[in-house]
Amino acid sequence: MSFRNLGKFIPKNLQKIIFKEINAYILSGKALKCFFEDCRNNNGNLKYLEIKGKFIFGQHYFDIAKEFDIELKIQTFK
Repeated sequence: MSFRNLGKFIPKNLQKIIFKEINAYILSGKALKCFFEDCRNNNGNLKYLEIKGKFIFGQHYFDIAKEFDIELKIQTFK
């Protein structure tokens, strides 16, 4: 299963998710948008997403989260 399809399986009442080890191969901007779209299409209540990973996250990730009214927190490590 890919990250982009994971949003279909998020419980509707889940409001906060923390991913502890994400890398660039899993999480593209397009995959993040698909994830949020699937959460919304399944009447999900996701409000907060925290991502910890080993790559540089650009402003476009925050723009995508804002589009879906989701607070995005990113922590990078080497």
